[in-house]
Amino acid sequence: LKRLFWAPDVLICNDWQMSFIPRLLKEQYLDDPFYENMKTAFFLHSLDDYRMFSKKSYEKLDLEPESKEKYIDNVKSAISHADYVVAINDEKKPILPSLKSNKEINKIFEASDSLIIDLPKNANRSIWIDATDKIENLLRKKIN
Repeated sequence: LKRLFWAPDVLICNDWQMSFIPRLLKEQYLDDPFYENMKTAFFLHSLDDYRMFSKKSYEKLDLEPESKEKYIDNVKSAISHADYVVAINDEKKPILPSLKSNKEINKIFEASDSLIIDLPKNANRSIWIDATDKIENLLRKKIN
């Protein structure tokens, strides 16, 4: 971001693919004035096996694993380190049943500053606009 000369207010971290970003921002970039005002919003879409990372992944990022297990559930880390969490409960692939059945992640989620967005199977443009407006308003409050 520094090379782009751009400091966004909010980094949108979309599911497991971006799950390291909230923790990296809070731990490795905490003392860097360029990053100090950035917030993270973690969007949770799924609880599949892709969220599991090896200790080697953590070592490569110079992060201490938060578990002694062979594979670490990085969604837990993302939820607990993000400034805001948005669970996308898409009727085509709902997240709430998976979230409720995973007591550990659900506990972290419920303790976080979060929002659940329900999307019907055939979500039209106005539903998406309403959802994004709601998310944007909540994130603006978080920034200010």
